[in-house]
Amino acid sequence: MDRKVKKQPATAEPIVEFNGEFIHIKHRPGFEITSKSMETLWTMVGERCIEHECTKVLVQAVSPTRSLDTMDAFDSGIQASKASRKLKVALCFENYQTDETSDFFKTVARNRGAWIEFFPDFDSASAWLLNTPA
Repeated sequence: MDRKVKKQPATAEPIVEFNGEFIHIKHRPGFEITSKSMETLWTMVGERCIEHECTKVLVQAVSPTRSLDTMDAFDSGIQASKASRKLKVALCFENYQTDETSDFFKTVARNRGAWIEFFPDFDSASAWLLNTPA
C-alpha cells in the first residue's frame, strides 16, 4: 500500500527553536523566497533575537524556490541588517543554487553590518555560525 506524504502549504509557519547557541528557523516544504516571505522572516528574526538575546540565526529550507528580483534582494538585505545589531545568519538552503542575486543580497546586508552566508547543509551552516565571532 502506497502512502502519500501531504506537503505543507508554503504559507505554513516555520518551526522556530532556540538551542542556547543560536536561533533555528526551519521552513516547511514548499518555502518560496519572495519579497513578502523575506520581510516576514526578517521581522521574525528581529523578534526572536530580542526574545533570546542572541544574534546568531540558522535559517533552514529544503529546495526553496525564489521569485525575487535585484531590487527585492536589495530591500531584503537592508531588512536583514535592521533585524538585529551584529546579526549573523547562516542560510542553510539544501538543493539551492546561489547566483549573482544571492551575492548581491549578501553584500547589501554586509555593507550595513550583517554577516550572511549560504550553505548546502546543516553541519557546515552551524559550524560557520558557531565559529565566527559575533
